[in-house]
Amino acid sequence: MKKFTALLLCLVMVLLPLAGFAEEAGESSGFETNLEWKSVTFAGNNFNVDANGLHAPITSNTIFVRSDKYVDGTVSFTMEFDVDILSVVDNDYVWGEGWLYYTFSLGVPEEDEAIDEAVKNRLYLRGGLTMMPKTRDGVFIVGNSEMELPEGLDEVPIHLNVVIEYAASFEEIVYKVNGVELAVDYFSPEAHEGCIGIETAWTEMKVTKAIYTEYPDGLPSEQKTPTAEPTAETQPTEAPEQPTEEPKATEAAPTEQAATDKPADNTDPNGKTKDSSNKAWIWAVVGVAAALVVIAVIAIVLKKKKK
Repeated sequence: MKKFTALLLCLVMVLLPLAGFAEEAGESSGFETNLEWKSVTFAGNNFNVDANGLHAPITSNTIFVRSDKYVDGTVSFTMEFDVDILSVVDNDYVWGEGWLYYTFSLGVPEEDEAIDEAVKNRLYLRGGLTMMPKTRDGVFIVGNSEMELPEGLDEVPIHLNVVIEYAASFEEIVYKVNGVELAVDYFSPEAHEGCIGIETAWTEMKVTKAIYTEYPDGLPSEQKTPTAEPTAETQPTEAPEQPTEEPKATEAAPTEQAATDKPADNTDPNGKTKDSSNKAWIWAVVGVAAALVVIAVIAIVLKKKKK
């Protein structure tokens, strides 16, 4: 019994570190996705698909990886990728020709043969967001439109968060990279109906997240906001049957008193009385003063005569 117990303890001591190692390995090697992925091989080149993600080595040929999610434009959805662009080919000619690119595609054919035929005829599937970071200008392509990449998105190595939002009620596709809205496109069955996938050439990349989310009732941006109820319409007033007569200009009534030859005197008679009394007082004072002056002169003359 003692030997059995000792043996059991030894076994536990050996297995515990192994269990911890297995747990750490599981935590570090997850690929976050809710889709099934398949690499499409062409000319011996292909994506590596495993539990760690989707890995594309640098190749001189376009390679594809295709999901099992087929979209036909009838349901709103988002598709989110986390991608690490690890390296790109160091070749001026490749950069100048725009051969180096990676595309987050809609409309990838379900049949491998259709993809092979497209690659052979250089009819690359670009019904999505194509980034060409090492062309001479650094551009991205949506549909037939070429636009300049925002600063920083053409750096390598770089981590990219790519989100494709599709609003079915508007048939509108919005492409966002690292939180920046790069472009808006509109769903076309010829370009976008098919599987969700990725294609690339001359680029080493690793995809660690690929999550598809469906919105049967529409994206939040599609939700209708309640509109205010229309107010009761006011009834227009009816025009009178007979138009009212325009008012005639009124004539000035003649005054009863005939106009005088000269304007009436508007001065106040009370004011006149005050002026007259004031003038009388002034003349009285002047007369008294004059009398005093005369008396003074006579007195001086008489005084001189006595001397």
